[in-house]
Amino acid sequence: MDFPAELGVSSDKLERDLIPAQVQEFTDIGQQFHLCDSCFFCRPVVVRLLRMMSEPREEQEEHNSKYEQLQTYPHTPWRDGKPQQKYRHQPDAKRLYHYVKKELKPCVAILWYCAQEKMSHILFALLSLFSFPALLEAQWKLRENVYVIESEWNDVTPAKRVKLTCNTPDEALPVYWKKGTELKGTGKTFIAEVKEFPDAGNYTCLRADTHEIISYEFFLITKVDSNGQMIRSMLRSFEEPNRTFLKCEAKNYSGIFKCSWMTENESPNVKFTIRSLKGSQGDVTCSSPVAHTDESVTEYTAQCQKENYCPFAEEHQPTEMFLEVIDEVEYENYTSSFFIRDIIKPDPPQCQYVATNGTVTWTYPRTWSTPKSYFPLTFRVKAESTEEHKIQVYEAEEQSFQIPIAGPKTRISVQARDRYYNSSWSEWSSLCR
Repeated sequence: MDFPAELGVSSDKLERDLIPAQVQEFTDIGQQFHLCDSCFFCRPVVVRLLRMMSEPREEQEEHNSKYEQLQTYPHTPWRDGKPQQKYRHQPDAKRLYHYVKKELKPCVAILWYCAQEKMSHILFALLSLFSFPALLEAQWKLRENVYVIESEWNDVTPAKRVKLTCNTPDEALPVYWKKGTELKGTGKTFIAEVKEFPDAGNYTCLRADTHEIISYEFFLITKVDSNGQMIRSMLRSFEEPNRTFLKCEAKNYSGIFKCSWMTENESPNVKFTIRSLKGSQGDVTCSSPVAHTDESVTEYTAQCQKENYCPFAEEHQPTEMFLEVIDEVEYENYTSSFFIRDIIKPDPPQCQYVATNGTVTWTYPRTWSTPKSYFPLTFRVKAESTEEHKIQVYEAEEQSFQIPIAGPKTRISVQARDRYYNSSWSEWSSLCR
């Protein structure tokens, strides 16, 4: 297997006695590209990866319980219909990348990915992702001067040590650090220990002589479990569909849709930001969320529009929405990925009942897409007998239906759904009579 030339690594050097040298080479590359604040964290990663590459098959099999779903690397040299002994059971590059990103430091994971794929140019593309909120590391930048710290939520794991640097070019200038009114330390650099919510908040660097504010950094905390997965507790899930936290629906194929989420109680300090995962210059714009409180639950709704959306064209890429929730110093995020056709939920039809022949007629919802021949709906008619406490539901594709037996107190209503996609049914219409 050949490595990119800039890494200074070749397959004939992947021997156990050269592992320490390879560790140093990878660490130097990490420092060159500023992949980690402290590249010594890369050392155990590199040792593990290089050993996996250089170990014979028998010893690699011992790692199967640790590195699940290992598979033969697609570029492995083959001979007589079988992978060569040296390259058997090489870990799949993408799976190993995600494992290392979650469990260890990202810098060597990127280098490993680039080396495996022989695509050194992807190094810089992946680097840009580390500032993107959907890809969480132990500490990452949310926006200017605002950082999110992942805190493993238990009593055993120690606090995260975060290095703060005062934004002054004068190395000799006396400065000090404050959090609120509390003096935290002196000097241009300061190590903050962040574990629980009281540790988060605003850290300010000030001049010692004039007490003028020079710079600040604001820390948010997101709770994670022992596997590094975010613990989400700020939102309440919808029962349908599939206990989701961020639910999006569209009344038609115009590209306009709404996204909703719920909280158990309305906090005066909670802030929401919803946008497309493509970033601030993405193809979706959303309004500010509007709150609707019902007893102990508050539901928030934002109206969104997909720019340059063609209702007659087939979608090839899903729309990916990203919701950030910040309550003072606590941070969580939620995502929803969908095609517009899958989140369609029409408004109810408008119906009326003709008592002389027991026929129900209705019209398409006014908000539905046109022409009807291109966007047909299918319907259901519900006849509910209040006397016999029976409910009958009938399928229909036309805009009328004759109820077989309808008493004077039968309650009749109609609902609609896109005929060609298994999306959601509308709510039942108001009573037809």
